[in-house]
Amino acid sequence: MAGPSPASGNSTLPASAACRPAAHKRSQRTELVRQAGINPAPLTSIDFIDAALCALAAHQLASGRPCRADGEAGSGLIVVPQVPDWSDWTA
Repeated sequence: MAGPSPASGNSTLPASAACRPAAHKRSQRTELVRQAGINPAPLTSIDFIDAALCALAAHQLASGRPCRADGEAGSGLIVVPQVPDWSDWTA
């Protein structure tokens, strides 16, 4: 099965990108950003952290790395990185 296309208007959601329950979302999401090699200090709100996670997930898709798509292609897909390895996301 072919994966989602980067140009098809897909969406990312920070909760999907983080694949974690919301109970400790700020600390968990901050740690994911840190693991991607991004200094989270300037990300002063959960909205900025979430935006960084969405950008990382979009980069994963655009780079052809493994992603899962949920939803229907005609109405839109939510893209979730599979086993995200963001250590080299700038490559």
